[in-house]
Amino acid sequence: DRETAKIDAVIAKRQQLIGLLEEKRAALISRAVTKGLDPTMPMKDSGVEWLGKIPAHWEMKRLKHLAESLQTGPFGTQLHADEYIDDGIPVINPAHLEGGTIIPDWKCAIDQVVFERLCNHRLNEGDIVFARRGEMGRCALVTQKEDGWLCGTGCLRVRLDMRRSYTPFINLLLSTKWAKDWFMLESVGTTMENLNTEIIGGIPLAFTTVEEQRRIAEEVATLSSKIDAITTKNREAIETLQEFRSALHLRCRDR
Repeated sequence: DRETAKIDAVIAKRQQLIGLLEEKRAALISRAVTKGLDPTMPMKDSGVEWLGKIPAHWEMKRLKHLAESLQTGPFGTQLHADEYIDDGIPVINPAHLEGGTIIPDWKCAIDQVVFERLCNHRLNEGDIVFARRGEMGRCALVTQKEDGWLCGTGCLRVRLDMRRSYTPFINLLLSTKWAKDWFMLESVGTTMENLNTEIIGGIPLAFTTVEEQRRIAEEVATLSSKIDAITTKNREAIETLQEFRSALHLRCRDR
């Protein structure tokens, strides 16, 4: 009991560190995408209470003014449960958006004939997919891997104007806590909050030139990868400690 108590204390400290690292990542992202990378830059009031001040050369625009299109997934009557097949073209629903990435269910897929009928809901690389129900603001960036998949009934697709937007930057902006809080307040629905194209398109965003958006997104990616490396080491250490704890119990029991 004395030894396992020591192990438990170390595990608890490492779990606490992982939580602090996630908080640090969120704070870094939020600051970078709303204040820029240069802390000496002149600032101005954004006009949005939650955002506060933004760099003086940045602009405030609503998402709909930066988007080529905002498209909800097919209505339920357009895609029936009996049309799903295994190992076809994945259909992306809210359950498939986890931690800012798209994780498909290969049993939730359609064949080419159904896909062509619903091709208006195709996902292209660079699109941002939102969950319309459940946790507000849950979204993911469509990468080359997911290009050509289908936006499902419970999701909404944002296709940005690439001439004005660097999509990884906009995706980071839309993943911040203040954005999620904004969606929560603006969401509609009596029994369950729902997002629609009007709410998504209406969110105010601070944005700058495409080149600066790119620099910020790349810097955030570099910092995030460092945090990920430390987090992974701590998770591996926790797993090793838990295995050692179990082995210690077994050894003492066998005695």
